Amino acid sequence: MPRAYGAGAGAVLVILGLGITLAPGAAMRIGLPPADPLGAVYVITGTGLILARLTRTGERFAIQAAGIAFTLIALLGLTSAGAIFNTVAVTPVSNAFHLIVGILGQYAGFGGGASGHS
Repeated sequence: MPRAYGAGAGAVLVILGLGITLAPGAAMRIGLPPADPLGAVYVITGTGLILARLTRTGERFAIQAAGIAFTLIALLGLTSAGAIFNTVAVTPVSNAFHLIVGILGQYAGFGGGASGHS
């Protein structure tokens, strides 16, 4: 599971982050907030997960950190009134995405499935 999460979630985050940043209209059509600082966060986090996976340096730590961070973002999004700290817009779709990525990251990073070491 850690291998799949590091590569898969990393790629999804980079693609989604670039999409939000470069095509805000498309992001709005699928229910994500446009022109959002999270686009940059997605690209940075996704790139970090991919690099950790490719170099096998700190892979488990990167997955754990991403899992915790995205779960916290989801919880903040669920308790806010449309924007986290009045800067990051949240929608039900983005909250669901953050919660899924966060929970899967915690599951993969804290021992769910195979260890991912070869």
